[in-house]
Amino acid sequence: MNVSKKIIARDHNQITVMLLPHLLMILLLLGTLILPAFTANESFRVLGGHVCKKDYEIMVSIRDSKTELHTCGGSLLSTKWILTAAHCFAKGDYAIIGLLPTEDLYNYKTGMKSHLTGWYPHPQFDENDNKEDIALGRLEPEVDLAALPHVRFVSLPQSLVTVELAEICKDKALSMGWGTTDFDRPVVERKIRCVELPVITNAECKELYKENDADIMIFDSSVCTFSKKGLDTCSGDSGGPLLCGGVQYGVVSWGDDCGLYPGVYTRVDKHLDFISGIMGNKRAYKSDAIRAVHRQGRFAVLVMVLLGICNIYRDLFSTEYL
Repeated sequence: MNVSKKIIARDHNQITVMLLPHLLMILLLLGTLILPAFTANESFRVLGGHVCKKDYEIMVSIRDSKTELHTCGGSLLSTKWILTAAHCFAKGDYAIIGLLPTEDLYNYKTGMKSHLTGWYPHPQFDENDNKEDIALGRLEPEVDLAALPHVRFVSLPQSLVTVELAEICKDKALSMGWGTTDFDRPVVERKIRCVELPVITNAECKELYKENDADIMIFDSSVCTFSKKGLDTCSGDSGGPLLCGGVQYGVVSWGDDCGLYPGVYTRVDKHLDFISGIMGNKRAYKSDAIRAVHRQGRFAVLVMVLLGICNIYRDLFSTEYL
């Protein structure tokens, strides 16, 4: 910075000490803007696995119209609704339904494009810890079953499960998606892949994260999987299903270092009222309103950053330091 000669020069150490609080404040505020972008990528979470041979008929590829790229997975609830993760709602605005496992993700003949004209994330979703990371998306136009006769709707639990899901999914759970198969190379797969994963208890999940000095919250509304063989869901699989016996009990949510730590999913049976309420139009949590709140929050942080910079200029060009 070029300072006018009329301004009385200050000792470098004095200036540093004086400005340090302002600089720290700006760094902290900028962190609130920058870190969510990195945590979103971490939570974007099939590592290993194989090309799907069954259950792929329920899958949906969520995409961003600006880039035309796959961002998240989802499962088909009806001709009008998909189920996915809440943190996916800002990452895509249309869906491709009906892709065959032999088809390329971007070069296909059987898939149908449908716009996501309504996003309904859970009202208690917290993007900081991914609590209640579940959402519904409304499709328009609706899925044409005559054109896509192989497509089917996912089955959901009939009621709340009162035991650990590890007891329900004794023969391993099935997850699928177009996510990366190499954590160090975050490129989505061009053909859908499936992976069988052991379901563990929440206590085991917490312990595994604790052993690696990770301060992680595992909620009662979550379920975890962990494979000692390094199998896992990974970047690009978010929003996809976790199936046990053909029934969807989980939604891919997040995890640290694919294959090294447990994968964490949002439990579907804990959110049946939310799902039925949205599909029955009994309550609608508009994504536009939620986005507005997020925008206002980010704007407030930007204002505070600018004020902090102004304070630095004020101190730097003020009267002589005594």
